[in-house]
Amino acid sequence: CLPQCVGPRLAQALLEAHPARDCPPPRGSRVLDRALAFLLRGSHPALWASAEWDLLYADWRDGQSFCRFLRGVLHYRGGAVMVARVAGTGEVFGAVADYWEEGNGLFGGSSDCFLFSLWPTMQVYRSLGKSQNYVYLNSRNKKMPRGIGFGGQFTTGGQLGHCRLWLNPDLEECVALHADPVFASGPLIAGNGESAVCHISHIEVWGLGGERARAAQLTQGSKE
Repeated sequence: CLPQCVGPRLAQALLEAHPARDCPPPRGSRVLDRALAFLLRGSHPALWASAEWDLLYADWRDGQSFCRFLRGVLHYRGGAVMVARVAGTGEVFGAVADYWEEGNGLFGGSSDCFLFSLWPTMQVYRSLGKSQNYVYLNSRNKKMPRGIGFGGQFTTGGQLGHCRLWLNPDLEECVALHADPVFASGPLIAGNGESAVCHISHIEVWGLGGERARAAQLTQGSKE
C-alpha cells in the first residue's frame, strides 16, 4: 500500500544515508524518529509530498494541557498528524486529519482522515465512506464530552457514543476501539477484546501545510 517511490527511499534509510531534502524528518520529536517518520510519510500521498513539518503542539514543549493543545491546533487549515507514544510499552499510534476546529460537540473532517498504528507494527485504517464522523474536538459544549475523538457515532438520543480513538482532556488517558463505523477495523494499540486503554507518555501534532498554512493560522488566532 506504500507508494512505488518508497522502495528506493527505504533502501536509502536502511543504509543510513542522508534523507532527501524534500523528505526531512521532524525536528526534535520525542515520538517519531527518522525511520518512523519515513514510514508514516509513505502512508498517504499528501504526507509524502509535504515539505518540512511544523510542530503545532507537543506536551514536552507546551505542557500537558487541553487548552494549550487547542491553542496549537485550532484554525490550522491543512492536514496535520497527531502522534502519541504509550507509556511503558513505547507503542506509537495516531491520526491524520484535515479538520482542526472547535466543533462544539459535533464532528468534522473528510474522508482524507485516517488512523494508524506505527510501532511495533504499522497498520493504516482509512475511511470506509459510510459516515462523516471523522474528527471531534470539544472544549465548550458542556452538554457533550470534552476531549479529542476520531471516528464513532452519536446515540439515538443525540449523545456521543464511543469514539474509535478517544483522548481525555487531560491528554493522559486514551481509549482505542478495535472497530467503528468510520474507519477500517484493526488494533491501534495492544489490548484484550474490543477496546484498549493506555496512558500517554508523549503526544505531538505536526502540521503538513507548510508556511502558508501556519501563517494563516497565526493570523486567524490573532483576531480572537
